Amino acid sequence: FDLRRSFVKYGAYHRNEGNKWIHIACVPVIVSSALPLLSWLKLVRIGSYDVTAADAIMALYTSTFFAMDKVAALLYLPVMGAVWYAGSTFFTANPAYALIAQVVCWTLQFIGHGILEKRKPALMDNLPESLHAAVFFVWLEVLFMLGYRKDLNRELHALVEVEAAKLNAKDLIKKAQKAH
Repeated sequence: FDLRRSFVKYGAYHRNEGNKWIHIACVPVIVSSALPLLSWLKLVRIGSYDVTAADAIMALYTSTFFAMDKVAALLYLPVMGAVWYAGSTFFTANPAYALIAQVVCWTLQFIGHGILEKRKPALMDNLPESLHAAVFFVWLEVLFMLGYRKDLNRELHALVEVEAAKLNAKDLIKKAQKAH
């Protein structure tokens, strides 16, 4: 779980500001509304508490974010708590709203990629990595907008441009090969 690798790989698919805002709004809702479904899968019982897949996913996100950037992860704890709380209360009590949230948010993200970004979503190339990277990526983008670690922001976004150039070159090669 390397911050630079994760941010750069995911960021290369998310350079358009409108698409970033769609993801900033939708990713937390997707995670929150997925938690009720993940909570049905009981992994282990500790005392009187059933540890679920939802608990495991939230623990994975939290621990790996701390490994990548302790300050950003610490600042994200209240947001992660709110995401978990909304998932375990509102969306659990209202599964139809959870389904609607999933459909609307995924649709908006695909529209953002097709119309604004003009690039397929990162999850089409690496689903597990994208599901992890998206959550911290959107938080870091918010922090960067607020002036967090300006040097890191400049470094990561410069590396994103390099990675995006590589993706563009690969796309051109594929188009050229199809033309022949």
